[in-house]
Amino acid sequence: MASLRCYEVGKVGPGRAWSDGVSSCLVLQTLALQQKGSQEKLRLLIALDTSQKTRTLANYRHALGILVVAGVGCSALLALGVTRQGLAPLRLMTELVQRLSPAAWSFIATTCSPQWKSYNVWEIWSNGCSC
Repeated sequence: MASLRCYEVGKVGPGRAWSDGVSSCLVLQTLALQQKGSQEKLRLLIALDTSQKTRTLANYRHALGILVVAGVGCSALLALGVTRQGLAPLRLMTELVQRLSPAAWSFIATTCSPQWKSYNVWEIWSNGCSC
């Protein structure tokens, strides 16, 4: 406590936090006059209990950490679902194109006219190229 800074009479500095692992407090130091009008000064050490505040902040930090991790996890799962739904038509088109053989492509190219009313590959495949 000797390293605490001493201020003028009646002025208190920022103090120093102290903890023994179970409880914590803020130790402040100031100067005071022993009696009104005298020049004799007393050094006062004041300890303010901050245990409840420290426990509350620790609990808040713990709960906030859990909520952040849960929020990130939920966001990732939602993003995965939305992406899978959005890419489902692309997956269907990929499977359809992969099933087409080179013979089917040449059949489509030679049989269908260039003035297709629909460029939908699924319709061309399912209707037997009735263009």
